[in-house]
Amino acid sequence: MKSNDVLGIIFSNSCEQTLTELTAHRTTASVPIGGKYRMIDFVLSSLANSNVNDVAIIAKSGFMSLMDHIGSGSAWDLSKKRSGITILPPYAGVSFSNKVETLYKLRGYIADAKEDYVLLSDVLSGAAKPYKMYYMLNVFHLSDADAAKLKSVVEKDRILTLWMYAPGYSSDDTLDPENINRVTGFPVKMRPRKWSVNIFASDFDDPVMQGLPTSTFWGTDMQIGPIFSIDADKCNAKVLGTSVSQQGRFEPGFAISRRENYTYAYSVAPNVPAGVL
Repeated sequence: MKSNDVLGIIFSNSCEQTLTELTAHRTTASVPIGGKYRMIDFVLSSLANSNVNDVAIIAKSGFMSLMDHIGSGSAWDLSKKRSGITILPPYAGVSFSNKVETLYKLRGYIADAKEDYVLLSDVLSGAAKPYKMYYMLNVFHLSDADAAKLKSVVEKDRILTLWMYAPGYSSDDTLDPENINRVTGFPVKMRPRKWSVNIFASDFDDPVMQGLPTSTFWGTDMQIGPIFSIDADKCNAKVLGTSVSQQGRFEPGFAISRRENYTYAYSVAPNVPAGVL
């Protein structure tokens, strides 16, 4: 699989102020989930499935269990010659007090990276400046409060937001495809099985798709689940691509909804190519 030209940066201590009891002796990223996983597993899986193969984890404190859990990164296929995980702890008396200061102190590392782009998760913290486009790579879980805050950021000023896979599917209380509709306005159909999913472009008259080769497609050959399709009969959106899974189903999988002051696009498969972006 072709690697994206993106360096992923994860702040392992995010939200520790709201998890004080759980993070007293460990970093947020290594907090157990369901007795089997750690919180960082979901972020790393999302990055790996989107071909972000170089990942830096910024560790502020309490990161020994995190290092033990990650190991070489082989669980996410991030231990090859051209991919890897780097843990960046405080060094030589340099502390990491906030994200902006931390990124400044690590500017040398970032400048030396071979990638041209850096992927951060700063929208809800207020640390990121306003952008014209947001690429929502990993918002599988959104609390009700975070969903409302995120919508307040992107639903204004003619901003374009691209949602990926299952945005908000996991909420405060439920795992429900209706949560995706509440977050994005795209009703979906869900199948609980795991399959590979690819999107084939189908409407080349829309400005988003104009000029792209008719062979344009994206997705993953890895099995993911549950899998979703867009219920085009129930939403006011223009379908631009068809989802094809190993089950041989052909269903709406990529659509755009142009609203009064903002635009939402939604792809049920990852790895949207640069030409579409």
